[in-house]
Amino acid sequence: LIFLKVRPVIVFDGAAPVLKRNTLQARRKIKVTGQTNLTKIAEKLLLHKMRAHILSQQGKGPASGPAPEPGSSFSFSNP
Repeated sequence: LIFLKVRPVIVFDGAAPVLKRNTLQARRKIKVTGQTNLTKIAEKLLLHKMRAHILSQQGKGPASGPAPEPGSSFSFSNP
């Protein structure tokens, strides 16, 4: 068409087609779900950091003892 010097004109009139509308809804749902998951993960990380800080203040945390030797077996358990 460009060779024949015809310029295409795109008109955006009316509502979005069904397929596009469904795609936008799916994207919106993924975005909301991701934001919710991000908030939950941030809360868990903050809680873990606060617990570690409290334990280190009480002398029970990892900061109170010596670091494990490199290459030794080390296991971690939740309190």
